Amino acid sequence: MIAAADIETEILVDIGECALDTDADIALSGARAILNDDERARASSFVFARDAERFVRGRGYLRTRLGAWLGMAPRHVPIAAGRHGKPYVEGHGVRFNLSNCGALAVLAIAEDVEVGIDLEGVDGADSFEAELAGLADLCLNDEEQAALAAAPREGRVRRFLSYWTAKEALMKLTGEGFALDPLDIALQLSDGRPVGYRRPNLPEADLRFVRLSHPDAVCCLATGRYQEKVFMRV
Repeated sequence: MIAAADIETEILVDIGECALDTDADIALSGARAILNDDERARASSFVFARDAERFVRGRGYLRTRLGAWLGMAPRHVPIAAGRHGKPYVEGHGVRFNLSNCGALAVLAIAEDVEVGIDLEGVDGADSFEAELAGLADLCLNDEEQAALAAAPREGRVRRFLSYWTAKEALMKLTGEGFALDPLDIALQLSDGRPVGYRRPNLPEADLRFVRLSHPDAVCCLATGRYQEKVFMRV
């Protein structure tokens, strides 16, 4: 683990994982107790109990980690919606982004630099292998499609997910979501693997893949650029 005091000249990105279907990382009752009224109302709007519980745990985990970062009670963290609807903490320089896929969520927190993180699961991904060509047409440019086609068949789904998570991480960093067309994002590739962004030029951002405890998860972190190095504390 890297302490913030040891890296005064570099970006510290705190990465955390949360299981959403069990109390292993946060108890459902404890998570629900620290939500605000709007969050509780949103939880009650889900049709299926499992989806509601996943939302409650994810939001409770977010509040717990932000509270620890800021030194305040989790229920008092002033989370608001900013430009394009991206959440932020009012009155503080902390930046964060939360992504979830099925029963797993991943959270990135940093200070004074925008972050975006995306998580996709390879479990069951083979079911859409036949659809890869169509999906690639929607979100990959010619160079990326050629690199995808050159991948061994058994690694093609994971390669596609690496491209997709890299693009969506940037879409989440800017807060634009799908208002930023994936085709307007060009990845810098090395041996077919995403290592950076060629387009758009602004905001300047870096990417790196995060190794999670779940072996079938593909997770990419995008960070705004204002320092030379990025460290991750997992």
